[in-house]
Amino acid sequence: MYLRIKGVRAGPFDVGEVARDHSAGRLDDTVMSWTGGEPQWVSLGRRWPSPRPRAYPGFGIALALLGAAGIVVACKSQLAMLPFALQTPPVLWSIVLVLAALAVSGLCWAWHAARRRGKPGLPLVLTTVVAVCLAVWGFAGASLAGTLLRFRQHIVNATVTYDGSRSAIRVQGQLGPRLDEQLRTVMKAHPDASVLVLDSPGGLVNDALKAAAMVRATGLVARVDGICASACVAIWAAAPRHQMTATSRLGLHQLRSEIELPQAITQLAMTRLTQRYDAVLRQAGFPVAVIDKASKTPPASIYWLNPTEVARAGVQNAIVDADGAPLSDAMAQWLWVAESFRQPDFIGQLMLTIRVHAPAIALRHAFDLYDAVAVSKDSAEASQELNAVYGEAQRFALSRASDADTVAWARSYFDAFGKSQRYAWMCKVESDSSAWTSISRAELHASMTRDLDRLLASVGPLDGVYAQPLQYSATIERISAQAWAAARHYGSPGKVSDWTPLDWCTYRVDFIGHALDLSQPEAAQAVRFIELKHWQVPGK
Repeated sequence: MYLRIKGVRAGPFDVGEVARDHSAGRLDDTVMSWTGGEPQWVSLGRRWPSPRPRAYPGFGIALALLGAAGIVVACKSQLAMLPFALQTPPVLWSIVLVLAALAVSGLCWAWHAARRRGKPGLPLVLTTVVAVCLAVWGFAGASLAGTLLRFRQHIVNATVTYDGSRSAIRVQGQLGPRLDEQLRTVMKAHPDASVLVLDSPGGLVNDALKAAAMVRATGLVARVDGICASACVAIWAAAPRHQMTATSRLGLHQLRSEIELPQAITQLAMTRLTQRYDAVLRQAGFPVAVIDKASKTPPASIYWLNPTEVARAGVQNAIVDADGAPLSDAMAQWLWVAESFRQPDFIGQLMLTIRVHAPAIALRHAFDLYDAVAVSKDSAEASQELNAVYGEAQRFALSRASDADTVAWARSYFDAFGKSQRYAWMCKVESDSSAWTSISRAELHASMTRDLDRLLASVGPLDGVYAQPLQYSATIERISAQAWAAARHYGSPGKVSDWTPLDWCTYRVDFIGHALDLSQPEAAQAVRFIELKHWQVPGK
């Protein structure tokens, strides 16, 4: 028998020997053969059809490339396609090893098939090189991906709950790797949700950006109730509509890596992440100046923006209360200032009481007080404005409070100044800033503010239509004369126009002290008279 291998004729060979070599795979099915008397050449595969399957190199090549590429995909995706509980290093390495075995099996299949067909060829060599490079790349990435997965498994995740009374999804706490899964679960269970309420110091930026894309797609209104800093801002900014409660804040700063990685990898990853983050802010309307300032704020610091500042920066932002009801600019600024005075809390509490019981006072002073505290940061101007608020709130309350509440306020005020002769020390503290001490001034201010808060809270919101009448009586004239005599005895000038704040203070306290010895109705009338008449000294 003659054979033709790669176009070259060879032989003659023993037919049995050729048959054995073909059966063992040493001669491929495509080798042509001829024996005497046959009209044409016939392939060995047709001459001796084999029950074994034909080996195709292409199948092995595809298997090898699939396995190698799968390793890269598994490492780069960090198993995001799996439930969070399975996103762990052991699961990753198990998948990588299975895919590696698949790639090796494919290469072995391809080379064996090529040898049987007698032509490995350049494509197979190139495919092998590509598959090996992909596998090596994947194994290198597996180590990095395993470190990241180990880190993500130990991060605290925010709580995501549904508030049925407000049709709102609430996200509170640090934004971790389960945020996307948590949001999807709650959204699926409550398709009627219309608001996403955020209160978070930030967290994983990449996961926050995934959540931001989902919020944008669902059309939820994003509302900050508390703080929303760093990664949280991306979710808020991505929403089609934005809201902030009056006392909430947005916090911006440079993004940072939460895990130690090679510097080159960290720098590249943070550059890409920052570009995506800034793009979300720009789409929301944040100006370049704000984004630039945020990029220059170190990761350990935060550039805070209150609701008014966000709106003034050009970002569409509705200021609302906790229930989503809109607030006027003035009331929003009043509440923000009240929140800024949480320490000491008695000032902020008084401002909240004024909002409920005397909202007109809040509206009159809100802009000036906000400008003094938030814009100019002038403590002297802020103190002056607060004093004006105190005075107006006190006059409002005393003109409407009951006799019992008025007398209770006066007694507490009198006790705060002590019962020592001439009340000189406490009056000096109140009237002369050089005599202030951290303790005496704070105690006096706290006591007076709390007393005013209680007095104002005793006035119903509808009592503004009614005012207690001011009546001058012989009793008021008598106790005024007693206080005047005491003032002259202790050295106050004979002309009231020459009195100092200290003189006025001692006269006022002495007057209230005498008033408290009267019956409740008379005492209340006397207190109203001296307070609402600006400490007039009758007949002087």
